[in-house]
Amino acid sequence: MRFNERNYRRVKLLRRAQTGLTLLVVSPIIFFHLDFLIFLQSPRTHDFLINGAVSAFYRIRGPLIFALSGWGLGLLARVVLKRPPVTS
Repeated sequence: MRFNERNYRRVKLLRRAQTGLTLLVVSPIIFFHLDFLIFLQSPRTHDFLINGAVSAFYRIRGPLIFALSGWGLGLLARVVLKRPPVTS
């Protein structure tokens, strides 16, 4: 296999996608095991963890909606103005 620009781009793309593919494969396994371990605990601990997660979600829901709507409006404004995103 000759090393040329086309092969270099392929290798670069695979290297960049490798982290994403690793997370895509590993994260469901980790979450399945965490879920399984939570349900193995006592019902009292299980209720405490689930209720804590639900209450934390309800507390962060407002700021999260606000941040996501700002992000969406920024994307829409960039599309309308035809400007690329600026990095800091």
